[in-house]
Amino acid sequence: MNPQLYEIQQKRAALLAQIATQREEINRIAHQWKKPLGAIDQGLSAVRWLRSHPLAWLGLAGLFLLRKNGVVGVFMSVWRGWKFYQRAKGLVNKARRA
Repeated sequence: MNPQLYEIQQKRAALLAQIATQREEINRIAHQWKKPLGAIDQGLSAVRWLRSHPLAWLGLAGLFLLRKNGVVGVFMSVWRGWKFYQRAKGLVNKARRA
């Protein structure tokens, strides 16, 4: 057999063995990252869903407030928010006139 051809075949065999080793390493690394990336993917899906359903934010906020303060606490939070809005609106209007 031609010595150059034999050398090429030896290099090819060595490269194929190296490729198989690298492929196994990539599979091992990918398997380690599968669970964390899956969790991130689920989180992104939840964010996309919440962006497409803005009223869900109100529901989540309401549940959080009900759990934390009860019905009276929710009413008081809404009342304080409304009063703050009215004062801020008055200050902005006053600043615009000046």
